[in-house]
Amino acid sequence: MITKKLFRCTLLVLVAYHGLLAETSGIVEAPYQPDYAKSLPERRLWAEVRENFLRREYPKILKSHGLRLNCGSCTTVYMDLALSITLAGEARIHSIEKMKACGGEFSAKLEKDFTNFVIRYPYPLGLRGTSVSLRLGTGLKC
Repeated sequence: MITKKLFRCTLLVLVAYHGLLAETSGIVEAPYQPDYAKSLPERRLWAEVRENFLRREYPKILKSHGLRLNCGSCTTVYMDLALSITLAGEARIHSIEKMKACGGEFSAKLEKDFTNFVIRYPYPLGLRGTSVSLRLGTGLKC
């Protein structure tokens, strides 16, 4: 009797382990939903992603591109994008909806710097399997 239970448990563990090793391309994406429609815990986690970007990466990116926010000539530098996070924690950018840099368009290098943050970011478990519309960057109210 004990050996039958042990066998069943071992079989279940092997099946589950095999499922975890399966290729991530088989993961079904969560349906698209804007971040403002998310539940409160998810909204808080997405706010943390934006805050990490604004505090750690954004100043470095602006400085490396010679951009400085001011009310005279450069009031906004931001990118709006639609992305999903797989269950494995990988970011997939579906579309870039809008990019503004000081009233003009992004350079290819500036776009790459913003998207690299999205791809490299270590997404917490609470955001895996979700899709969102996200704004990285900000603008001034002058």
